[in-house]
Amino acid sequence: MKQLIFYLGVLISVSILVGFVCFFSLNPSVFKEINNLPVGVYNVDQIELSIIPKCIYLITGFLTIIYASLALVQYRHILLKLGALAILVTGLIWMSFGLISVDPNSESDYGSVILRSYLIVLFILTAKIILLVHVYNIGRGLIYKTLTAILIGIDFLFLFITMFSPSISWTFINIILLIYFFWLAFEGYFLSKPLTGT
Repeated sequence: MKQLIFYLGVLISVSILVGFVCFFSLNPSVFKEINNLPVGVYNVDQIELSIIPKCIYLITGFLTIIYASLALVQYRHILLKLGALAILVTGLIWMSFGLISVDPNSESDYGSVILRSYLIVLFILTAKIILLVHVYNIGRGLIYKTLTAILIGIDFLFLFITMFSPSISWTFINIILLIYFFWLAFEGYFLSKPLTGT
Protein backbone atom coordinates (compact mmCIF):
# COMPACT_ATOMS: atom_id res chain seq x y z
CA MET A 1 0.00 0.00 0.00
CA LYS A 2 2.96 2.33 0.62
CA GLN A 3 3.94 1.97 -3.05
CA LEU A 4 0.38 2.88 -4.04
CA ILE A 5 0.69 6.13 -2.07
CA PHE A 6 3.85 6.95 -4.03
CA TYR A 7 2.18 6.16 -7.37
CA LEU A 8 -0.79 8.33 -6.44
CA GLY A 9 1.63 11.17 -5.66
CA VAL A 10 3.19 10.77 -9.11
CA LEU A 11 -0.26 10.69 -10.72
CA ILE A 12 -1.23 13.89 -8.88
CA SER A 13 1.95 15.62 -10.11
CA VAL A 14 1.41 14.50 -13.70
CA SER A 15 -2.27 15.52 -13.63
CA ILE A 16 -1.42 19.02 -12.39
CA LEU A 17 1.40 19.48 -14.90
CA VAL A 18 -0.39 18.15 -17.98
CA GLY A 19 -3.68 19.84 -17.08
CA PHE A 20 -2.33 23.34 -16.55
CA VAL A 21 0.12 23.14 -19.47
CA CYS A 22 -2.79 22.21 -21.76
CA PHE A 23 -5.07 24.87 -20.31
CA PHE A 24 -2.55 27.71 -20.49
CA SER A 25 -1.31 26.62 -23.93
CA LEU A 26 -4.85 26.79 -25.28
CA ASN A 27 -5.57 30.01 -23.36
CA PRO A 28 -2.43 32.19 -23.47
CA SER A 29 -4.45 35.29 -22.55
CA VAL A 30 -5.45 33.65 -19.26
CA PHE A 31 -1.83 32.73 -18.53
CA LYS A 32 -0.90 36.43 -18.80
CA GLU A 33 -3.19 37.07 -15.81
CA ILE A 34 -1.61 34.42 -13.55
CA ASN A 35 0.11 37.15 -11.54
CA ASN A 36 -3.26 38.78 -10.83
CA LEU A 37 -5.38 35.73 -10.03
CA PRO A 38 -5.13 32.81 -7.59
CA VAL A 39 -4.67 29.49 -9.36
CA GLY A 40 -7.97 28.27 -7.88
CA VAL A 41 -10.07 30.85 -9.73
CA TYR A 42 -10.24 29.34 -13.22
CA ASN A 43 -13.56 27.53 -12.77
CA VAL A 44 -15.34 30.37 -14.56
CA ASP A 45 -17.96 29.62 -17.20
CA GLN A 46 -16.95 32.69 -19.21
CA ILE A 47 -13.37 31.43 -19.66
CA GLU A 48 -12.86 29.39 -22.80
CA LEU A 49 -12.23 25.70 -22.02
CA SER A 50 -12.94 26.21 -18.31
CA ILE A 51 -13.78 22.50 -18.20
CA ILE A 52 -10.02 21.81 -18.14
CA PRO A 53 -9.26 23.57 -14.83
CA LYS A 54 -12.51 22.22 -13.39
CA CYS A 55 -11.30 18.69 -14.17
CA ILE A 56 -7.82 19.49 -12.79
CA TYR A 57 -9.32 20.62 -9.48
CA LEU A 58 -11.68 17.65 -9.22
CA ILE A 59 -9.26 14.92 -10.33
CA THR A 60 -6.20 16.09 -8.38
CA GLY A 61 -8.32 16.96 -5.34
CA PHE A 62 -9.89 13.49 -5.41
CA LEU A 63 -6.50 11.79 -5.87
CA THR A 64 -5.07 13.83 -2.97
CA ILE A 65 -7.98 12.74 -0.75
CA ILE A 66 -7.33 9.08 -1.63
CA TYR A 67 -3.57 9.59 -1.08
CA ALA A 68 -4.18 11.05 2.39
CA SER A 69 -6.84 8.48 3.29
CA LEU A 70 -4.47 5.61 2.44
CA ALA A 71 -1.76 7.28 4.52
CA LEU A 72 -4.17 7.61 7.46
CA VAL A 73 -4.94 3.89 7.25
CA GLN A 74 -1.38 2.75 6.55
CA TYR A 75 0.67 4.73 9.05
CA ARG A 76 0.55 4.23 12.81
CA HIS A 77 2.69 7.10 14.04
CA ILE A 78 0.62 10.05 15.32
CA LEU A 79 2.68 12.69 13.47
CA LEU A 80 2.23 10.84 10.18
CA LYS A 81 -1.50 10.65 10.81
CA LEU A 82 -1.67 14.38 11.58
CA GLY A 83 0.34 15.16 8.44
CA ALA A 84 -1.97 12.95 6.38
CA LEU A 85 -4.98 14.69 7.88
CA ALA A 86 -3.58 18.09 6.82
CA ILE A 87 -3.01 16.69 3.31
CA LEU A 88 -6.60 15.41 3.29
CA VAL A 89 -7.87 18.92 4.04
CA THR A 90 -5.77 20.34 1.17
CA GLY A 91 -7.39 17.80 -1.14
CA LEU A 92 -10.87 18.81 -0.01
CA ILE A 93 -10.12 22.53 -0.46
CA TRP A 94 -8.52 21.96 -3.87
CA MET A 95 -11.50 19.85 -4.97
CA SER A 96 -13.85 22.64 -3.87
CA PHE A 97 -12.33 24.86 -6.58
CA GLY A 98 -13.80 22.45 -9.13
CA LEU A 99 -17.16 22.07 -7.40
CA ILE A 100 -17.90 25.77 -6.92
CA SER A 101 -17.99 27.90 -10.06
CA VAL A 102 -16.80 31.49 -9.81
CA ASP A 103 -18.85 34.40 -11.06
CA PRO A 104 -16.26 36.99 -12.17
CA ASN A 105 -18.71 39.80 -11.27
CA SER A 106 -19.24 38.55 -7.72
CA GLU A 107 -16.98 39.90 -4.98
CA SER A 108 -18.15 37.19 -2.58
CA ASP A 109 -17.16 34.44 -5.06
CA TYR A 110 -13.72 35.96 -5.52
CA GLY A 111 -13.40 36.47 -1.75
CA SER A 112 -14.23 32.79 -1.23
CA VAL A 113 -11.44 31.77 -3.63
CA ILE A 114 -8.97 34.03 -1.81
CA LEU A 115 -9.96 32.60 1.57
CA ARG A 116 -9.65 29.01 0.35
CA SER A 117 -6.31 29.80 -1.32
CA TYR A 118 -4.86 31.05 1.96
CA LEU A 119 -6.41 28.14 3.87
CA ILE A 120 -4.87 25.57 1.56
CA VAL A 121 -1.45 27.24 1.93
CA LEU A 122 -1.88 27.10 5.72
CA PHE A 123 -2.62 23.36 5.60
CA ILE A 124 0.23 22.77 3.13
CA LEU A 125 2.65 24.36 5.59
CA THR A 126 1.09 22.40 8.46
CA ALA A 127 1.51 19.09 6.62
CA LYS A 128 5.12 19.79 5.64
CA ILE A 129 6.14 20.94 9.11
CA ILE A 130 4.49 17.99 10.89
CA LEU A 131 6.02 15.45 8.51
CA LEU A 132 9.43 17.13 8.72
CA VAL A 133 9.30 16.97 12.54
CA HIS A 134 8.52 13.25 12.28
CA VAL A 135 11.53 12.65 10.03
CA TYR A 136 13.81 14.63 12.35
CA ASN A 137 12.55 12.51 15.25
CA ILE A 138 13.52 9.26 13.54
CA GLY A 139 16.91 10.67 12.52
CA ARG A 140 16.83 9.44 8.92
CA GLY A 141 16.24 10.84 5.46
CA LEU A 142 18.85 13.57 4.98
CA ILE A 143 17.71 14.40 1.42
CA TYR A 144 14.06 14.48 2.50
CA LYS A 145 14.82 16.69 5.50
CA THR A 146 16.94 19.07 3.46
CA LEU A 147 14.50 19.44 0.55
CA THR A 148 11.40 19.72 2.74
CA ALA A 149 13.08 22.26 5.04
CA ILE A 150 14.08 24.32 1.98
CA LEU A 151 10.53 24.14 0.60
CA ILE A 152 9.06 25.23 3.95
CA GLY A 153 11.48 28.16 4.01
CA ILE A 154 10.51 29.10 0.44
CA ASP A 155 6.81 28.79 1.31
CA PHE A 156 7.17 31.16 4.27
CA LEU A 157 9.28 33.59 2.25
CA PHE A 158 6.77 33.64 -0.62
CA LEU A 159 3.87 34.03 1.81
CA PHE A 160 5.65 36.90 3.57
CA ILE A 161 6.44 38.64 0.26
CA THR A 162 2.84 38.23 -0.92
CA MET A 163 1.36 39.61 2.30
CA PHE A 164 3.64 42.64 2.46
CA SER A 165 4.15 43.40 -1.25
CA PRO A 166 0.74 43.72 -2.92
CA SER A 167 2.39 44.42 -6.28
CA ILE A 168 3.74 40.83 -6.31
CA SER A 169 0.14 39.64 -6.11
CA TRP A 170 -0.61 35.92 -6.61
CA THR A 171 2.50 34.66 -8.38
CA PHE A 172 4.22 33.27 -5.28
CA ILE A 173 1.05 31.76 -3.75
CA ASN A 174 0.41 29.98 -7.06
CA ILE A 175 3.97 28.65 -7.03
CA ILE A 176 3.49 27.33 -3.46
CA LEU A 177 0.31 25.53 -4.52
CA LEU A 178 1.73 23.96 -7.65
CA ILE A 179 5.04 22.87 -6.06
CA TYR A 180 3.07 21.24 -3.22
CA PHE A 181 1.45 18.76 -5.59
CA PHE A 182 4.88 17.72 -6.87
CA TRP A 183 6.11 17.44 -3.28
CA LEU A 184 3.37 14.84 -2.64
CA ALA A 185 5.16 12.43 -5.01
CA PHE A 186 8.44 13.04 -3.18
CA GLU A 187 6.69 12.56 0.18
CA GLY A 188 5.07 9.34 -1.02
CA TYR A 189 8.41 8.05 -2.30
CA PHE A 190 10.15 8.73 1.01
CA LEU A 191 7.39 7.14 3.07
CA SER A 192 7.34 4.07 0.82
CA LYS A 193 10.89 3.27 1.90
CA PRO A 194 11.58 1.02 4.92
CA LEU A 195 12.79 2.43 8.24
CA THR A 196 10.87 5.69 8.00
CA GLY A 197 9.21 5.32 11.38
CA THR A 198 5.77 4.63 9.97
